[in-house]
Formats: sequence, C-alpha cells, structure tokens
Amino acid sequence: MENENKTHWKKNLDSRYISGEDLKFSLHGLSPEMSVCIRSASDVETFDQKNQTKEIATGLILFDIVKNKQLLKAVILNKTNAAFFIKETGSEYIEDWYNHNVTIYAKPDKRHNFVVRFKKYSSIPPPPIRTLDQAKAAFTKVTDRTTFVAAMNTYDEFIGNTEIQTKCTELSKLYPKPVK
Repeated sequence: MENENKTHWKKNLDSRYISGEDLKFSLHGLSPEMSVCIRSASDVETFDQKNQTKEIATGLILFDIVKNKQLLKAVILNKTNAAFFIKETGSEYIEDWYNHNVTIYAKPDKRHNFVVRFKKYSSIPPPPIRTLDQAKAAFTKVTDRTTFVAAMNTYDEFIGNTEIQTKCTELSKLYPKPVK
C-alpha cells in the first residue's frame, strides 16, 4: 500500500481527458467524487498503448453541478461507462444522456491503478457547512419568536458554545414560548 499515493509511469499527467488519478488525488480542480451531468460529446485524441498509435475516441463533456461550471477535460467513453448510461437512461444514444445527473468517481483498478466510473446520482444534497460566525450572525439577526426558532434549528450544533448559549438565554427571555 506504500505505492498508493504515487503516480505510475504509464499515466500521462497532462492528458486531454480526466483520469482516475485526477479524481483520486484531486488534481486539476477535481475531487474524488463529483456530481456532474453530461452536456455534450466530442471527439478527443487518445493514445493506444498496444498499437502505439494516436486514435480518436468519444469524450463526454461534463458539467459540475455543485460548482456550476463545465469541467475542463472530457471523460473517455468506454464500454463500461456506456453500459452504465444505457442502463441508467434506457437509451443507447449519447444525445439521450445529455443533462442526466450522475456521480463520477475514481474506482480502484488492478491494471490501471484508478479508473473513471459513473454511479447513480443522489438527489439528496449534502448538508451545508456551517461556521460559528454564521451561527453568531444568525442569532444577532433574530427579530421575533419565529426567527429565533429557525436560528436554533439551523445552528443546533453550536448550542453548546458559551456565546451561543448566552445569546439563546437572552432571546428566550425576549421571545418566550407561547403558553397554550
């Protein structure tokens, strides 16, 4: 496992398409797992190691859903990735795959170290990362019982913080729970 973070000599670090290593090691602005959609397909030049010749392959142009921008490199369409999209969309035609949300990831591979693969997209968005400063600002903006409860529900992980506890105590006196 000591070679896990090393790049094999066969890998072209300046390739024209996304490799498994690009994803695994977060190279070129990518991350190990990304939510993307296919925007288009185009021809990309590849190199056939077996025949030692340049070849043209189909590359999928991807759009990063989270960062709201197109990825700079394409993903090579191979039989495995095509089979995924056929199963996922029910169509053998690339144009029918456009704007279909999927997750791209680096899958470990014995022969190539890491390869690019697709999996079903989860429509459940990841929870936003919240900071203590955001929590303090939210409790400062409280103007009534409703906004107080909303701030408590949104920033409940910071309730144990001394400053937030003090602010909550003050606000609960200002905006007490209604008596039924």
